[in-house]
Amino acid sequence: MLLYHLIATPLEAQDAQYGLVVSPKLFADQMKTLHDAGWSTITAAELGRALEIDLRPPAKTFVITIDDGYVDGYTEAFPILQANGFVATYYLPTGRIGWTRILTARQVTEMAAAGMEMADHSVSHIDLTSLSIENARAEIIGPVDYLDALLGSRPTTFAYPFGFYNADLMQEVDDAGFSIAFTTANSCRESFATRFATPRLGVGPTITAARLLASVRGCNG
Repeated sequence: MLLYHLIATPLEAQDAQYGLVVSPKLFADQMKTLHDAGWSTITAAELGRALEIDLRPPAKTFVITIDDGYVDGYTEAFPILQANGFVATYYLPTGRIGWTRILTARQVTEMAAAGMEMADHSVSHIDLTSLSIENARAEIIGPVDYLDALLGSRPTTFAYPFGFYNADLMQEVDDAGFSIAFTTANSCRESFATRFATPRLGVGPTITAARLLASVRGCNG
């Protein structure tokens, strides 16, 4: 499970945290290196289904997740993914779709049609642990209805905004019918028992392509 946020140049993402920005060139190098080493991708939804039936995913597969719905997920990441025959799971705060520097509904629809997974990252990208359970539930369910109306299918995976979660939120995610939910904890071990607090490997600007390949290999050992 790889976690990306922005695939952009430092100038384009000058107001973002340094550690969340991966340049398009580095992203392209990472994807090509993984592709050339014989790796392929599955979506987070496919991983969730595999955990539900206790099925080990195929060898040399990994999951790419891109959080927060920035437009560079379409303008930069999407063509690089397609060039390598990869798919990714995009976690979208649906209340922001159409904002400046955020994906549009048309872009979301185009990527979904190309095999990318469009998934739930709450409505407002707010710390859900700070809300009442009723308001947190509305944040979790809102994107389900939005994406179902837009794409004709309901999202089946969830990522907690900022990675913040607790037992009540895990129960809400379970009750809402999601198969898996993701934190920002930096690890690479997934299991059915911990599926609603699944960690991911964060990828930042200092992770070379060779280092990423080594990490992915280590996680699949």
